[in-house]
Amino acid sequence: GKDEILYYCQDRALDQMLAAVAEARLATPKAADRLTRVLTAHLRILLDEVEGATAHLQVDALSPVLRARIVKKRDRYELAVRRLVTEGMATGEFVKTHAAVVARGMLGALNWIALPFVAVGIVRGQFSSSNGGRNFCQVVLAIAVIRLSSAAVTMLPSGSSSHPSPLIGRS
Repeated sequence: GKDEILYYCQDRALDQMLAAVAEARLATPKAADRLTRVLTAHLRILLDEVEGATAHLQVDALSPVLRARIVKKRDRYELAVRRLVTEGMATGEFVKTHAAVVARGMLGALNWIALPFVAVGIVRGQFSSSNGGRNFCQVVLAIAVIRLSSAAVTMLPSGSSSHPSPLIGRS
């Protein structure tokens, strides 16, 4: 069913993202170069290589069992990216700050880049000659609106003061 298709897309995308981390670790000793390779691969996988990879933004649409599997794998990927950031901080390539916040910020920004492409696909699908195509696009649109509205609420300032800190530091 739909759950299995959504799971397959997410699982396949995460497999390729984890493979990109492993390949980057073998390719270069510099953390900045490894991180660049991983983030470039992340974006390429989302927008180009894995059909339906943008579906990984829809984790909440999965059944609890499949969601738990994807979240576990997604957490492994996020931890791998965080380690690259931490390694760069340790070598002086990056400014020392909160590696988890930096990693989540970068991954979140890359994930949000995919949304305009999803929106274009939804609009195009509305003109489908198939009822199934139109209905699918309407479901995706409804999920996107719900996700965007809940994300906007969680991004509101909490009253705590924060200041931006650049990631890239000394070379």
